Amino acid sequence: MQLRSPWQVRQCVKAYGAQVVVRTDRAEAMPALLSRLPYGSSLVPGGDALFPDYVYSIVFARQQGDAAVLNRNGRRVAICQGKEQLLDLFESQIAQGVAKAARERVFVHCGVVGWRGQAILIPGRTCYGKTTLVARFLEAGATYYSDEFALLDGAGRVHPFSRPLQIRRHPGSLKQTPVSAEELGGAGGVGREEIQPALLLACRYRHGAGWRPRQITPGAAVLELLRHTVSAYKSPEPAFQATSHAVSRITAWRGWRGEAQPVVEWALRHLDAGL
Repeated sequence: MQLRSPWQVRQCVKAYGAQVVVRTDRAEAMPALLSRLPYGSSLVPGGDALFPDYVYSIVFARQQGDAAVLNRNGRRVAICQGKEQLLDLFESQIAQGVAKAARERVFVHCGVVGWRGQAILIPGRTCYGKTTLVARFLEAGATYYSDEFALLDGAGRVHPFSRPLQIRRHPGSLKQTPVSAEELGGAGGVGREEIQPALLLACRYRHGAGWRPRQITPGAAVLELLRHTVSAYKSPEPAFQATSHAVSRITAWRGWRGEAQPVVEWALRHLDAGL
């Protein structure tokens, strides 16, 4: 859709009840931007929204190739020096925006896999080791749901957010490589239906640590999820309802971990013993 300068194109996006607008002064850049939309997004015909939650604006420098400024709601987020840097940052920013503004789901920073129809939740922020654990679970035959967000409904069930896993090839690196669940060779596939949580692993990587978890109470499990819930401060009541229901039928454990494999083997034995 052609607009008056400076915006050549704009597009409205809906995801989980949130509405965002993406606009840029370079029309040919829009397809690449839209390829980085969060899982579950859809485009709204007409390219506009009356009251968007967020407006992401990308302005390219005329004399500097792919250098661009990324703005959110009229405020500068960053100056990006190349296409990949812009796309990576845009993908991160719009996912966070949708997570904050979502009305149909509660977004919790969590790795999620399914095992025999039950969900394993691995809450944690970036660099906690969520993706590494999720990858090892998939190699053991678990079903992939997410390596970034657990999407909870009001009854505490987990819905898929099955973007490609973001693998860091080198320890300490911030550069991530998208890898599909199929590429990891797991036989469990990708989850399509909502499932009930059964196990919560509040664990963080520490070199050389042995996996000696201790069980925590349901109240402590709710607090663990809430501290990683994106909308906890903006919409506390839905966040508390969803997380409380999510832990109502689970066992929750906390501990430092070293290598991922002992955690995976312990967790699957634990779940199988309870079936």
